[in-house]
Amino acid sequence: MATTLSVNIKKTALGRIIGLIVCAYGLSLSAADQKLQDKEALSGDWVGEMDFGGKQFRFLFHFEQSKSGRISGVFRAPDMSPAPMPMTDVRLKGRDIYLSIKTVGSYRGKVSLKSGRMSGDWMGEDGNQLALDLKRSKEKWTYDRPQTPKAPFSYQTREVEIPNKLGDNRLAGTLTVPKGRGPFAAVVLVSDFGPQDRDGTIHDHKPLAVIADYLAKKGIASLRYDDRGIGKSTGTYEFATTMDLATDAAAAFEFLKKQQMVDAGKVGIIGHGEGGLIAPIVADKRKGVAFMVLLAAPGVRGDQMLLMQNEALGRATGLDDAMLDLTRRFMSSVYKLLTQNPPDLKKAEKMWMEFEEKTKSLPPEEGAKLMELGGQLEWQLAQVKAQSPWLSWILAYDPGRVLAKVKVPVLVLNGEKDLQILADINLPTIKRHLLAAGNRRVEVEKMRGLNHLFQKAETGLPSEYALIEQTFSTSALKQIAGWLIKTSDK
Repeated sequence: MATTLSVNIKKTALGRIIGLIVCAYGLSLSAADQKLQDKEALSGDWVGEMDFGGKQFRFLFHFEQSKSGRISGVFRAPDMSPAPMPMTDVRLKGRDIYLSIKTVGSYRGKVSLKSGRMSGDWMGEDGNQLALDLKRSKEKWTYDRPQTPKAPFSYQTREVEIPNKLGDNRLAGTLTVPKGRGPFAAVVLVSDFGPQDRDGTIHDHKPLAVIADYLAKKGIASLRYDDRGIGKSTGTYEFATTMDLATDAAAAFEFLKKQQMVDAGKVGIIGHGEGGLIAPIVADKRKGVAFMVLLAAPGVRGDQMLLMQNEALGRATGLDDAMLDLTRRFMSSVYKLLTQNPPDLKKAEKMWMEFEEKTKSLPPEEGAKLMELGGQLEWQLAQVKAQSPWLSWILAYDPGRVLAKVKVPVLVLNGEKDLQILADINLPTIKRHLLAAGNRRVEVEKMRGLNHLFQKAETGLPSEYALIEQTFSTSALKQIAGWLIKTSDK
């Protein structure tokens, strides 16, 4: 959840442009430039950087030019989103170039096909104008993710299919087993909020694959899977609540226990974010969960979690107390509508639209500070518009009710710089609930300098996730593996 190029809250949400699928149209080259088509065509990649909110972001215009001179294009901002955005209009007349991307903005400038340079200005839909110069490039825009596991592996991997009778769906996953005779201790890896593939992929980071790789090298088997309706898994994600997703995790747990190379008495669950809500639910509903690792797991009721998250992100981006208070009061009102029985989705959406209209009068510098928070709110608004039961469910859910029944060993880790699940609030709350259950096999740690994804971070803002080369802290990996080995050996 990061930012686009506009500055009002409605346009700044990165979630608003992720997944945009718009037909790309092109216009013909002018007669003057048509002559340059064969040797100096516009086709290809043009890259540049824009200073936005005091940070440098990379931008790419990819043009395709047909033999008739027709041009179409795609816009990418890989430091913000992996999603390409088709251009809805591209015009080249002489050296003048104009292009637009629906709901995002437009670009107007001068281009020299001979020198391979482009100079001009980006105009956001709210009228905010920023300088943007680009040059032709053959650079391949891929992230450097050195921790991503690459074959050949020193362990075994196998594609598996997991039936979930309760959900009437099937999960596609990867079973990872260390080399050796076995049987091995094993874990189910359960992903964070939102539709996730089996690797938990975000900005080309594959944290669950990295965890599985590290554990396999330490003698621990694992099973990770595509969420329902994602990748090769069947079912529908859109209308699933966390409880529905918990049935998927439970099915994966039962499947893993039955594997020949797995010690059925030493099978646990590692849950990240929402996965940290799901793991205790499975432990409560299924016998035989031997241990749990909760990574950046919420410990407080859902509406309080999101209010704290919104405030932390807003404060980190520089919003003043008045704006934070306004946003908190607004969100509290919306959450109240969504948690009443039945939820009033229409009134909540109307309130949201009125709030967005009010933000349009903000000065540009204040609007820019809403970038991170805007992404969070837009994501929640999308849930409301889709009439998804997930948001209403999560807002009213108190994880303490299940945590207070957990008797198995639990490791709880949170990043010090996590702005989505705040360590100083959630860690002690989770610990208190576990101790209330009479559980004395609990280890809790706030990990210095780590963000929500367990990367070594500077600010903890989601906009950093893509910019950080590290996928998952090695110190966190060591902590998890060491605890699992110690716990499963007892």
